[in-house]
Amino acid sequence: MSVVNYVRNKGAKKAKKPVYIATTSFVISTLSQGIIKMLEDSNIHLVLTTCPVVSPFLKSVGANTVATESVKQMYYLPKMVGINYISCNGIECLDIAFDE
Repeated sequence: MSVVNYVRNKGAKKAKKPVYIATTSFVISTLSQGIIKMLEDSNIHLVLTTCPVVSPFLKSVGANTVATESVKQMYYLPKMVGINYISCNGIECLDIAFDE
């Protein structure tokens, strides 16, 4: 299930914790403004070509824990950025943000 379908199934429910999805300009260009607005209204933010390990982005938004399925992030976030992680798969990560 995609993030868009997940959000659609939630209706107007907003994630209790912000979700930041790092993606490319190509992916963003394939999304309509309506879908982007629906995601933003649900507290899901698309971040353009940002690696959280080498970018100051997560610190700039005050993150101290990240839910991720990326083994690379699990390894590097605590060591290089000082941010803890919760291991989950994609849908489980969204469930955490929506407190399901």
